[in-house]
Amino acid sequence: MARLNGAFTVRRNSVKSSDRQDVSVVADKKDQKTKAKAEQVKGKAKEVAGRAVGDEPMETEGRLEQSKGDARQAKEKIKDTFKH
Repeated sequence: MARLNGAFTVRRNSVKSSDRQDVSVVADKKDQKTKAKAEQVKGKAKEVAGRAVGDEPMETEGRLEQSKGDARQAKEKIKDTFKH
């Protein structure tokens, strides 16, 4: 803020398009990590529920979802390694 004759004026900082892109990349990265964790948790829940009721296809589907979440998480870790 700058003071001009007793009144305050607000200066607007221009945001570069590259800054906006950086923010969207960070948000996308967090979304992918969150999605991976959600797949792992959902898969574990299905596996446990399938085991509890004796439903082998459900149990297998749960293991598959956990594996997809693990693969997504590994991919994000690899991307992080090469970014830094």
